[in-house]
Amino acid sequence: QTAESWASVQRNANKWDPRKVYITMPSLRRLTALSRWVLCRVVNGTGNNVNSLSQEDVDSLTLSEVCVIRSTLDLKAPSLSGINSFDEWNKKFERYLMHVRNEEDVPLFYVIRDDDLKPTGFTDLMEELVWTLPHNTDLATYRRDNNKLFQILMDVLSGNTNLMSFARADGAEQAHDGRKSYFSVRSCCVGID
Repeated sequence: QTAESWASVQRNANKWDPRKVYITMPSLRRLTALSRWVLCRVVNGTGNNVNSLSQEDVDSLTLSEVCVIRSTLDLKAPSLSGINSFDEWNKKFERYLMHVRNEEDVPLFYVIRDDDLKPTGFTDLMEELVWTLPHNTDLATYRRDNNKLFQILMDVLSGNTNLMSFARADGAEQAHDGRKSYFSVRSCCVGID
């Protein structure tokens, strides 16, 4: 009977005029929370049972994950003046990337995260996403975010030709590989690969 009901829903959905279908804001928030949970736990995690979520779980996720007020300040990336100021700059840059979001509302910090520093537990789904999204150049979203990071780094380093040359080295410029550029600059400044 479930398959028949679903087939009926699909038949009726084909008759809908998309210009007349509206999703209320509470429903949109619930869908956002649910999709974030699926991305975290099913796509990038180890969970595989969406049926384990109750209505109350979705409501709780909506309140904790989606109804978060984010700052609308126009943030400016910190500039890196030289090798000696890298440690201080890096802390500011990581904080900056935690506030710069991609189209899916995930902080760009995930592109430069150091997997060796992965926390053992996560405070929320967004933090889990930041630490579990793959660095996979086969994924269009990662390529887009990696490219955006590359552009940010080019702006940040524009006044320093030495660091700019490290950021552009090893094919990073041709590939617009922000992760590679970042780690190349980090390696130059602190000797870490």
